[in-house]
Amino acid sequence: MIWPRVIGIAESGWLPKDKKNLKGFMERLRRYVELLEERGYHPYKLDMGDRQESQAPIDHLARGKKVTYNSPISPYYPAHNEAEMTNGLRGNWDFHDGVWQGFHHDDSHNYTFDVTVDLEESKEFHQVYVTWLRNHDQMIYTPQVVKISVSYDGVSWATIYEETYPWDDTAYAYLAKGFQGNASGRYIRYQAYIWKDYPHYMFADELVVL
Repeated sequence: MIWPRVIGIAESGWLPKDKKNLKGFMERLRRYVELLEERGYHPYKLDMGDRQESQAPIDHLARGKKVTYNSPISPYYPAHNEAEMTNGLRGNWDFHDGVWQGFHHDDSHNYTFDVTVDLEESKEFHQVYVTWLRNHDQMIYTPQVVKISVSYDGVSWATIYEETYPWDDTAYAYLAKGFQGNASGRYIRYQAYIWKDYPHYMFADELVVL
């Protein structure tokens, strides 16, 4: 992990503030990584290209709708706070991009991630999912358990999806986890629990309802 992190530290420390340019740095970093590999080093491998889905907002039934957080957002990675999960924006590989929202394991809550979106009226839908970022080198993990429930009144709930996922050794990935089928309701609650053996961070970018 020291390479290419040292290059980033040097870039940040040596350049004047008005000369710093993330896009330009990422372009140069690709060349640095190739050079390091030619010289026998094994730099941190992460797809440095843009994630296609991050290039334009996604329109969906929950976009712009109110979200209630039943478990806390990490104060270190708040992104757009309560507006993040339904603002239509999706993140890139960099979890510091201001779009990914972080959630840390907390024994005082049953679920690491627990949000409810109000569609304002009962609607039919066919997909509910959240995309998760996985980066094991940064101790960022995807959920072990996901549960999705719906309600017409916010009081009585019906579970439409519940899944326990197997462990996956893939170190870096985007994973969309959720429901596909036919359902309806006004309120949708998405709950996710991190791996008990790895109680660190989960990062989500958007709760999508289609």
